[in-house]
Amino acid sequence: MALAEVSTAYFKNPITGRMMEFTHEVIVYEEGRAFGRSGDAMLGRQDHHIFRMEELSDGCALFKQEDGLNGKKSNFLVRMVEAQIGEAYDKFNRELKARVKSLYPRSRWWHP
Repeated sequence: MALAEVSTAYFKNPITGRMMEFTHEVIVYEEGRAFGRSGDAMLGRQDHHIFRMEELSDGCALFKQEDGLNGKKSNFLVRMVEAQIGEAYDKFNRELKARVKSLYPRSRWWHP
């Protein structure tokens, strides 16, 4: 991964069941610490996601996720999407956390 690298992600639309394709550019990358991407979302909106691991004083880590959606009527769109895909989003976050833990198995970092 490198800054400005472009990747494509595929998501199943929970409303229609169809696959959606999104192209994103890496906007933040710090090995073992942070990863962020941004790109076109839908209906002319831009989205961004930044994931960070922050070391805590007890030697564990806090995994932070930052999301954003910009563009005309974004607030309405965000509310609508959140209402439709809340469970899928929670599942994504659990699976992402498990994947990060598998890539960076620093046991002292992770809360039980």
